[in-house]
Amino acid sequence: MSIARKALIGAMWASGANYISQGIGFIAVGILGRLLLEEDFGLVATANSLIQFIFILSAFSFNLSIIQSQEEHESLYSTAFVLNIGLSVISLLLTTATVGIYSLFRELNHVEIAVIFSLAIANIFNLFGQLFDAILQRNLEFKKTSAIAFFMNLINPTVAVLLAFLGAGVWSIVAGQIAAGLVFLSGSYYFAGWKINLRYSTETARWFFRLGWRFLGSRGLEVVYTELDRLVIKSMNSYVQVGIYDRAAMAARYPARVVTPAIINVALPVYSRMKSDVQQLSEAYTLVNYFLIRTLLPFGLIFLLIPDYFMAGVLGAKWINAAPVLRILAAYAVLHPMVENFRVLFYSLGKPEEVAKVRVIQIVVFIPILLALVAWMGITGAAWALLLSIIVTYVVFAWRAKGSITYPVLRTITMPVIVSILSAGVYYLLPLPVFGSYLVGLGVNSVLIAAIFLSFEMLFEGKTLLQHFSYFKGLLRNPTIEPDADAAAEHHAESDTD
Repeated sequence: MSIARKALIGAMWASGANYISQGIGFIAVGILGRLLLEEDFGLVATANSLIQFIFILSAFSFNLSIIQSQEEHESLYSTAFVLNIGLSVISLLLTTATVGIYSLFRELNHVEIAVIFSLAIANIFNLFGQLFDAILQRNLEFKKTSAIAFFMNLINPTVAVLLAFLGAGVWSIVAGQIAAGLVFLSGSYYFAGWKINLRYSTETARWFFRLGWRFLGSRGLEVVYTELDRLVIKSMNSYVQVGIYDRAAMAARYPARVVTPAIINVALPVYSRMKSDVQQLSEAYTLVNYFLIRTLLPFGLIFLLIPDYFMAGVLGAKWINAAPVLRILAAYAVLHPMVENFRVLFYSLGKPEEVAKVRVIQIVVFIPILLALVAWMGITGAAWALLLSIIVTYVVFAWRAKGSITYPVLRTITMPVIVSILSAGVYYLLPLPVFGSYLVGLGVNSVLIAAIFLSFEMLFEGKTLLQHFSYFKGLLRNPTIEPDADAAAEHHAESDTD
């Protein structure tokens, strides 16, 4: 089976399983939003951010090194397993030290301390799960990784909702994360087909660290970018404000949660195998972005036009105060997954240093703006800082990518942006009623916004969409790289003129 065909089938499996589990998780989030308090989410968000900083050493990314390995090194998997044991011990010691130092400045109660250590254990489960999952990704076993991700995403909300109904409060969220880590670890190990052993190769360990040092810098900067805002808000505000901001930011990242697993699970190994053919890699990357932006823009329009209906409809009326934050982050919801695709591209090319360079620029822009705007505007200031930094990040990534691939940025984004502007204009001109139920208002308005966007999209780009769809059908029918000469030629010609 060709890489293209296997990747497409893998994407279908990953997307299908992900949509089902994310749908279940979305419903669970709505239930939890009604059962739990803002400070419950704020405490977990703050603790998770702290843990991400503590576990920054896991950024050595032995899993990414395994995926990119072109040949079997001596004791490849077992050496990575031993190194993970060492990282886990060090991370737990750092957790203990961090809690002790933090307690010198602000007294932590027993619940806060227990939550931090519980989430540290969950992260260790994920650390080892990523190792076994990397074995599956390296072999392009997308069906198995999709099945694991499905049950992992299913068990988390199931456990959390059940315990929330029983009155467990903040522990319902923590238990859900621990359960998901256990499922990820056990499922990945079972399907990977590798038996645990402690054979250690010094040469292989050196190879891991030679690659890992490059990942460490970019991952460390990524943690600063994705987690610092919650810690800054907590230092200046309460867990309630952290919870409100966190739920709005998570809503803005929801589109990425829908599409990113397919990017990581499918695009990373496929890009890695295509990296020697610049033309083929450029075509694959451009095609991914073509569909990516058109999938994301309806989400962005919903967040921009009806953030109050979204937050109150999904989580309950008490969360309507998060609507201004979500409206600011509407563009972030579109750009974040596209930036993630750039990151995956550079990792697949074995150039994590490029990601690190962009992250440095991102952090230099983000931190001073974040500190100033949070002090001035509170949680909406954090949202503006996040938006401004993601715009800068996208522009810099697109500029850096020119040295590796041919990617027509303006031709890829111009038409869908025009379609979005027209869709927003038409929506505002419609005489819409005010709904008494936030949930009903969310449903009706979301369908209307999506329908308007799709109508304009089919009007302006219907022919192109059908041609790309025919290309995908050809890949499913024929196991060759190109489905047939005519379809391939038509597809490539259309890609050149988009």
